[in-house]
Amino acid sequence: GNVRSMLVVCILLHESTGVGGVEILTSESVSQASVDLFVRDLNGMLASLKFSWNDIFLYPELASSLLAVSEMFPTFQVFDRFVGENMYWKSDGALSSIQWMPNVQNSERDSFEAKMRMQVPGFRIFTFQENVAVRRPTNFSDTYYPIAYCSPCDPAIFGLDVNDNVEGPCIRKAMATGRPSSAEPFDARVADPSFEGFNKLMVIYIPLYVADGTYHQTITPLFGGAVAAVLQFHPFMGNLFQGFDLKNIDVFMFRVQNVSGP
Repeated sequence: GNVRSMLVVCILLHESTGVGGVEILTSESVSQASVDLFVRDLNGMLASLKFSWNDIFLYPELASSLLAVSEMFPTFQVFDRFVGENMYWKSDGALSSIQWMPNVQNSERDSFEAKMRMQVPGFRIFTFQENVAVRRPTNFSDTYYPIAYCSPCDPAIFGLDVNDNVEGPCIRKAMATGRPSSAEPFDARVADPSFEGFNKLMVIYIPLYVADGTYHQTITPLFGGAVAAVLQFHPFMGNLFQGFDLKNIDVFMFRVQNVSGP
């Protein structure tokens, strides 16, 4: 019977540095000339991927720096000015929003919610249960990471506590290391029909710390919260592969953790 030619490519990319490489496996039925031609295009694709990935980290890190040096942060107006109106904001759709998630201790919850309601009427710390917003019960947790601000503005997620089993550990990793950390890709709560079913999102967290009443990017004992960048994979990959001939090529995405042992 007919044997389908096979060429397997593995692109390895570190999640925060963009450093990576390519591994290629082929079947004997694939000619060397075809491999060489594909590798040429693949190297261009890898260069685009590394550039785009680093570019995605650049903007939220810039936003974090601007917010940290602002004497007026955190206020909604300052956040929107530094984030939503910033000249470096990307309009290609890969970054869907930038968010601020403060570190709120349980003992501070009532006063925090009351203060936020002065800026966002009806604000409360909540979670989604079967796509329905449900307020976190009193004394539910020692710590909350609610979305206090986001740009572009989305009132539906103001107060959403992301201290769950997926995003919580990533925020605490960023807190402990002082470095950006990312959560596992997850399905968007509101699907975009134009994405044809591929509605995966990923969030990148950049930690901020408090010292002398102001925010800093240098680690201090008091964790202030995280600036989060929400990445939409569909437009990101669409922009990346634009200009490449992907006829008869399937593209799969995997997130591989560091492993030890053989």
